[in-house]
Amino acid sequence: MFSPSFITNTSGRSNSFIPVKDGFVFPSDRKEVVHTSYIGETIAIYETGNHSIHHDVILDSSGNIIALTSNDDDKGNKEDWIIVIDKDTGEIVYEIDFKEYFGDMGDYYQRNQGDWLHLNSVDYSDRKGGTIIISSREMAAIFSFTGIDSVQTRGRVIIDNRSLGRCDLATALDIVAL
Repeated sequence: MFSPSFITNTSGRSNSFIPVKDGFVFPSDRKEVVHTSYIGETIAIYETGNHSIHHDVILDSSGNIIALTSNDDDKGNKEDWIIVIDKDTGEIVYEIDFKEYFGDMGDYYQRNQGDWLHLNSVDYSDRKGGTIIISSREMAAIFSFTGIDSVQTRGRVIIDNRSLGRCDLATALDIVAL
């Protein structure tokens, strides 16, 4: 069976496989994202530094990489960060630590052995200077963050476990646009 040499450790890896104009972008393991040609030639490798990829990787409208991660230096907490990697430089240009948005919640961050938020999916829209929609398993909520393409980021809850009915992404984006 064919096994590309750049895929090293698939344990816990995201299952994102993103087609782009000259090939594909996907996580090769928890610590890097690879851009390959259609025939498997490596175009670029993007390292995540002290972050480990969890569940989802997407591209913004400029082709930069947005990944759900755990910060390896943030002992005891997991799956509560987002990073943005510049596609041209490979540098992490933006990080969101969700504990900063939720403030002092004390022992709440230790809930479920530090998996207090557990981000499962992320989507991007270029509305309002870049908007991301994320879902949290542990909070049973969907959040939006606008201004991700600038320093003017602000977040809010779109839907939580008290909301009635279901909401698809198109509806969530319409709510964000209000």
